[in-house]
Parts: sequence; structure tokens; C-alpha cells
Amino acid sequence: MRFDVERLRAWKDAGVERLSRGVAALLKRRGVEVVRGRARLDGPHSLQVFGSDVAGVDLRPSTTARSPPRCSRTRRSRGPG
Repeated sequence: MRFDVERLRAWKDAGVERLSRGVAALLKRRGVEVVRGRARLDGPHSLQVFGSDVAGVDLRPSTTARSPPRCSRTRRSRGPG
């Protein structure tokens, strides 16, 4: 049995791309803002974000079971000028 590795990789990449677009569409429809970067838990209700223009995300419990968590973002300072 032989495998065409390039063809297999292309098939895999196409599947990942299709699924990623589907998830992005679902998130957009629900009003979710995607922040790209690496995150570390910084407290019981907060994340510290690296590699993004967002420094942190404050997650608060929702007021009702049906509403999503409230998030407030902290922007990284661009410095003077």
C-alpha cells in the first residue's frame, strides 16, 4: 500500500479550512469576538493574552443561564506617539 503524502496533506488542509470557516461563521452569528493569541489564566475570572493587541479579557459570570459571559477587554498600550 502506498500513500501520496502531498495529496493526503491537501485533503486534510481542505477539511480543516472548511471546518474552521464553519466555526467562524457560527461564532460571528452569535456575536462572539475572536481574539487570536496565546492566553493564560490570570485569575478566577480573567485571562492574560499574549501575541495580540488585547492584553487581557475579564470574564464575568452571566446574569442568567441563557446569556453568555460578559467580557471586557484591556487593550495593550501602543506607547507614546
